[in-house]
Amino acid sequence: MRRMHVWAMAILTPILGLALALNVGCGSKSSDGTTGETKSKDGKETAKSTSSGSKAEKTGVDGNYSGTLTGKVTYTGAPPNEDKANSELLIQMEKTDKAHCVDQATPAERMQQQWVISKDGGVANVFVWIQPVDNNHYFKVDKSKKTWEDKVVLDQPHCAFVPHALVMFTQYYDPESKKKDKKEKTGQVLLVKNSADINHNTNTGEENQIIPSKGEKEFKVTEVNKDLPIKCNIHGWMTGHIWSFEHPYAAVTKEDGTYEIKNVPVGATVRVIAWHEADGFIGDKKGKEVKLEEKTAENFSLGGK
Repeated sequence: MRRMHVWAMAILTPILGLALALNVGCGSKSSDGTTGETKSKDGKETAKSTSSGSKAEKTGVDGNYSGTLTGKVTYTGAPPNEDKANSELLIQMEKTDKAHCVDQATPAERMQQQWVISKDGGVANVFVWIQPVDNNHYFKVDKSKKTWEDKVVLDQPHCAFVPHALVMFTQYYDPESKKKDKKEKTGQVLLVKNSADINHNTNTGEENQIIPSKGEKEFKVTEVNKDLPIKCNIHGWMTGHIWSFEHPYAAVTKEDGTYEIKNVPVGATVRVIAWHEADGFIGDKKGKEVKLEEKTAENFSLGGK
């Protein structure tokens, strides 16, 4: 009986080893309960993990990057009291430096910029952008369809930042990059000018510099996907906002509340996100899930109903 038992084990051991080898491969579950790959909503494989636990490589969002996304952000209900806010700001300016901040400034520079609402409810200075539906994807960038500037200009003609809200595109995901995080810089910089007759201090959170009258300095912006407030420590009411992204598919609403984003991927499902400095994310923080067409319109509303 002992000899038979030994003979049986000799036969079964290779068979069991083969079965285990087959079970480990071909997308079977790993020790963390995953299959070693992830699937998008359409069931296509998007990324693969490795047995060593290394981070999965992202997949580019497919589509013809030729579409246009437009829309409008509207304030519903009773708007904030802009007249009161403007009056309070004017008093502060007159006490600090009436000659430069009031007498020499344009009407727009003497007005608060947090709430700029048109007669029909359009909200200015709202950031709108698109994001992939999950973190396993990135937007492709066609440099032959360049819509971004090498230098984004911010001026201080008197006692206000102009423009008040800025979009930047400082880096992008490049699968061919040799860097560990696959991120490449676009080289875009923030050029801050001071057209005023007085000195200004510009603080972006990453850099804080005194800019002399009629001078200018370049600022680097390295942080992305977050609000970067701008302020002047000399004139406390002077504020602005920057959002820098890992793609160029973003915009700021105009005075009538409208926006336009060019070269978005037609046929792709993305998230459209909007953010305002006073209210933060408009609606869901993850945005609206939208399938892009050659021409897509997506509107937002904020404020009381």
